[in-house]
Amino acid sequence: AFAKDNEDKYFVDDAGSESLETMREMIRACKSNKTIVKLLEKTDYQKTFIWKEESGLLCKTRPDLAMNKQAVIVNIKTTQDSSPEKFRRDLANNDYPLQAAMEIRGAEQSGYIDKVAKYYWLLVEKTAPYNAVLYELENEDMKWFSDALDFYLKRCSEVLRRIIDEKVSDYTEIRGYDERADNPHGVISADVPLYYKDTYS
Repeated sequence: AFAKDNEDKYFVDDAGSESLETMREMIRACKSNKTIVKLLEKTDYQKTFIWKEESGLLCKTRPDLAMNKQAVIVNIKTTQDSSPEKFRRDLANNDYPLQAAMEIRGAEQSGYIDKVAKYYWLLVEKTAPYNAVLYELENEDMKWFSDALDFYLKRCSEVLRRIIDEKVSDYTEIRGYDERADNPHGVISADVPLYYKDTYS
């Protein structure tokens, strides 16, 4: 009976990174930053955006925070380490900028925001000292990843068209990453990240 009565409830731990005390410390850290406080005011939380691309592809996204009057989107990340060095790696490893491009596209295409002016990641540490840090997506990167999103959405649309319209069931008939090769053999040059090279310099 207890499980049934509480199946739709979220239980907070007494201790650890998911405890109520930890959450209070994280909130306190956010409230100590005037810019973060201002961003959290008069905002829509997890607003769903649904739109259709020119290709006919139906898309959906749900940013953590969106402010239509300020034309701002904020993505909240909890982490053990909010340092610039760690976040730089997280951006690349988790495709955060591509996710940002998707959220920006959704806000604009759905008509919620005419043109997104700013996109931020709010990182809050789950352990002491509970740093709360804002990172901004630069405008030139916003444009670059918007173009990258166009590529992936177009590719997705093409693959779906082949599967549905041409009834292709053998995925080996659909080219993968090797189509990016600049040679007829499908061999791709490995792009070793600069930050990795820096560790050996």
